[in-house]
Amino acid sequence: MNNFTPNHFLFFPFLFVISSLFSQTWCDNGANWKYNYTSGFGSDGYVQISYIADTTILNKPCKKLKKERFVYYFPSSSSHHTDLAFEYTYEENNIVYILALNEWDTLYNFNAQIGESWQFPKNLGYEACQPNSRFEVMNRGTKSINGITLEYLIVNIYFEFDENTTPLTDTIIQKIGTTNFYMFPHDFCNGFVDAHEGGSFRCYSDDNFNTYKPNFPYKCDYHLGIDQQLNDLDITIFPNPASKHISIVSDLYEIDFIEITDLLGRKIIESKQEKLIDVSALTTGIYHVCIHLQNHVASKQIVIQ
Repeated sequence: MNNFTPNHFLFFPFLFVISSLFSQTWCDNGANWKYNYTSGFGSDGYVQISYIADTTILNKPCKKLKKERFVYYFPSSSSHHTDLAFEYTYEENNIVYILALNEWDTLYNFNAQIGESWQFPKNLGYEACQPNSRFEVMNRGTKSINGITLEYLIVNIYFEFDENTTPLTDTIIQKIGTTNFYMFPHDFCNGFVDAHEGGSFRCYSDDNFNTYKPNFPYKCDYHLGIDQQLNDLDITIFPNPASKHISIVSDLYEIDFIEITDLLGRKIIESKQEKLIDVSALTTGIYHVCIHLQNHVASKQIVIQ
């Protein structure tokens, strides 16, 4: 005899929907990751990966991710934005897959137990990698971030050039991914040299998840050398407006020297003094103050009245 009632038929679909909501943790609306970037040639910036659309590839509903690079080059005092490429990922049964050589390959496997491993995805040009380059689980558990319980894996990353290569360690968290290194293992096998794609993890956020940045003390889009980032360097200029003197204080860095230029870029004052810089000879108007400190450059406008 069948004991199911209409209420049972209502109850089980409800459970299925709730289960689906909690099992899908990868790439929610507004998902955005940022990673440090430096080319080693006098530059500073970040790589951004952001969710932009849902699509279907090889019969899998997946997420389209856009990769971009934002860099400031100190030798030319110029900022550059580069569109890198798109990646396609999806999550199923606690595994995050990435499109690799026109097939789906494992990016993160949250089912892997201690001692188990999975190989690097087969795409993205790591020709220098040995075939057994892999993530191996050393520990696993759960942690609460922004009130959400997420699984994490502590992994050793084997990217062997030979049998003596020392593995690196990372923590991979659901929703967030790697929290030490770049989302994709692009650079382990080329030794992190030349124009690598992305560096260490800065932060992650999405529309329903506040910014997570356990190891990065500044704003996620911190970008040295441009006006908007002066506050990120904890630099204070006062008074502003000024008429006789200004003082400049940095809480994080030692100031090397200071330049004041007019709006045409002509240098008016250069000083190694941080306090009581004499601006009394300047005519009324707006000027740029460029602060050089430990290979960084920050700038801000001041008003002389």
